[in-house]
Amino acid sequence: MSDFHRDKCLYAMRKLNDKIKDKVVGTIYHYTKAEKFKEIIKTREIWMTNALFVNDTTELRASLEGDIFKDIQFKNPEFSVFQNTQKKLESKDVEDYYLASFSKDNNSLYQFRSYGDYCIGFDAKKLKKNRFNLFKCVYKQRDIKNWIVKKDSLAEWQDDCFNNEKGQSYKRTAFLIVKSARQAKLKSEHYELEKEIRLLVASNSSWDSGLGFSYGPEMFCEQPAIYFRKHNFSDVPYVKFFIPKKPKTRKELEKLVKNKSQIETKNIIRNMEMGQEKELLPISTVKIGPMQNQEEALITTKTFLHEHGYDKVEVTSSDIPYRGF
Repeated sequence: MSDFHRDKCLYAMRKLNDKIKDKVVGTIYHYTKAEKFKEIIKTREIWMTNALFVNDTTELRASLEGDIFKDIQFKNPEFSVFQNTQKKLESKDVEDYYLASFSKDNNSLYQFRSYGDYCIGFDAKKLKKNRFNLFKCVYKQRDIKNWIVKKDSLAEWQDDCFNNEKGQSYKRTAFLIVKSARQAKLKSEHYELEKEIRLLVASNSSWDSGLGFSYGPEMFCEQPAIYFRKHNFSDVPYVKFFIPKKPKTRKELEKLVKNKSQIETKNIIRNMEMGQEKELLPISTVKIGPMQNQEEALITTKTFLHEHGYDKVEVTSSDIPYRGF
């Protein structure tokens, strides 16, 4: 067995992550209401909702229905967990995942009516941050099956640095991206019109990795802090995507949380986030949906963006002939 080399394993894990993640480029669009639009601009944050609290009641669990991998001979033993997984959908399958939804479509009447009057265009390449991943949704089980089989065949899984017990833990960490993707990419076919691309991140409420073993605080120091917002029936957990002006290195983060308890670590990360200066979000366009007083909304939006530093954002109005009331 080869010796363990932490830096080599980190490099190999990152190479795997890059191969696993979907390549999403260009502009992707987020539909939202006027008040939420203003909060995004003012705070420079995208709030990502816990997957148990979104509209789709099968969110992140559609791929667990049926045994679609039963005839596949996987090359990597980690992938065997995908077999014989037919089971009742449970909350624990998704409770640590947080997401924000985007679309390829920037002028969808269906989405304006469902989600709000503002369509914000983001540069997909810049919506990238450690642990935050973009996934292109598919709506057929055969499509997610083919995607998983291709990822199992990646040569990067066979890197020599994984050939020992500690190295295996890094390989399993990379595999968590595949496991997340299996759930994140497949949506109910009833939502196919949305052409969804989603931003997904995991933030565990405990040190349990989900793979039957636990890590210390150093492994979890880069997880986003969990917050709560008011809703009609309950507080809803969410995390924040933002771009820090002076991000701390992993070594700095590890030093901050070294030998800390779970609660201490979470408080350190939360306080750090709350005091962090943030860059502008990578917003390139805003489209005002069909509504009454659309021209006035256009002028107000341009002024509002300018006052908050978004001078180069193109603001337009939808040409959909719908009164919106």
